[in-house]
Amino acid sequence: MHTAVRTLSWVAVALAMLVTIPPSASVGDTPARGAARRTATHGHITVFAGGDSEMQILDDDLANALAAEHVSASSTAVPGSGLTNPSVFDWQRAARATARRLHPDVSVIFIGANDGFSTPGPHGTRENCCGAAWSAGYATLVRAMMRTLLQGTRSRVYWFLLPAPAGAGYATLFDAVNAGIRRAARAFPTRVGLIDADAYFTPGNRYRNAMDVDGLSFTIHEPDGVHLSSSADGYAAQLVLRRMRADHVIP
Repeated sequence: MHTAVRTLSWVAVALAMLVTIPPSASVGDTPARGAARRTATHGHITVFAGGDSEMQILDDDLANALAAEHVSASSTAVPGSGLTNPSVFDWQRAARATARRLHPDVSVIFIGANDGFSTPGPHGTRENCCGAAWSAGYATLVRAMMRTLLQGTRSRVYWFLLPAPAGAGYATLFDAVNAGIRRAARAFPTRVGLIDADAYFTPGNRYRNAMDVDGLSFTIHEPDGVHLSSSADGYAAQLVLRRMRADHVIP
């Protein structure tokens, strides 16, 4: 059971329902075809959802939506965690354990709001956030986790891009995180897909806090201007399902 309040790490602060998605909605800009098809897994698909506090609530919405497709789902959501601070939670280690234990056909990851710590640079150096060198280091971390969850050619991964937040500090971090994610995904063009929550919820990478879908208006963010609202989480879950259908993972 999830708590009602979701939190971010101090470093990120310092840097600062089933619904219908309309046909025109953007769900990503990277194809992820050629793995994890229903026929390749004896008719049964398993999904792992992981991430920081952005995955809370969303993982329940995703599991409920997938249950209707006879897909089993499990999740790990760790508030305050990130790839750049394994002392809070080691996602690389967790990904290896998940791949060994669950062998998921599909992994869905939503993480990055807490990732303001340094990233690996060349020759053992460390890069501070949030320039191009930091994003390159972040891509190294993302790429390693993607590779683990892909399990060779067995699976596919869907990775959320972060929607634009309120506040210039967060925006700088989120842009750098998204740049790293995009760079990492290019290493696996047929098996990693990006779920472009940025384009869907905040077109043009511009923060907004309300939107209308099929005549229904809802608030996009929680009061902190960073986390998606519970209503937006429902739409985010449907973005994943739409992408899975487009990739023929589910009918």
